[in-house]
Amino acid sequence: MAIEDKDIVKIDATVIAGALIFLSILSATTSDPLAMSFSYGESFGNTTISYIGLALASIFIVPFAFSAILATAGRIVPAKISMALGFAILAILLPILTVATLVLFGEP
Repeated sequence: MAIEDKDIVKIDATVIAGALIFLSILSATTSDPLAMSFSYGESFGNTTISYIGLALASIFIVPFAFSAILATAGRIVPAKISMALGFAILAILLPILTVATLVLFGEP
């Protein structure tokens, strides 16, 4: 069974919707997303949580959005490659982010 362009667009839309839900939850958990910050030692410094979430969501969304655009244009092979790249990014970064979150925000 071959993957068609409409299947690629459905998969891409699902992943993008999930990333946007992640951003919504992130912004709902902070009272002021642009001002909410945390400090973790001198080596990590002061970093804004919302900017981290926005950057991560962008890293996840871009390959899938590009894939959907390619699939809509009828370029199936590059769309599949972009989608596979997006899933590879998810598979590599999600475990790293999970461990980093547990280390930074977990109970000592």
